[in-house]
Amino acid sequence: MSLVAYNWLLNKDRRPWSQQTTFANMERRLACVGEVAFSKAKQHGNEIA
Repeated sequence: MSLVAYNWLLNKDRRPWSQQTTFANMERRLACVGEVAFSKAKQHGNEIA
């Protein structure tokens, strides 16, 4: 996830109008899960492997 998208997730006022449905779906799913954590990985690294 890019920093821009991460900031959109945190700051509702900065979200593009064209993506409002996507963010509404994400918020509904996050409400079901509870706590979610994100981490920033190196741009060309593979943190999962």
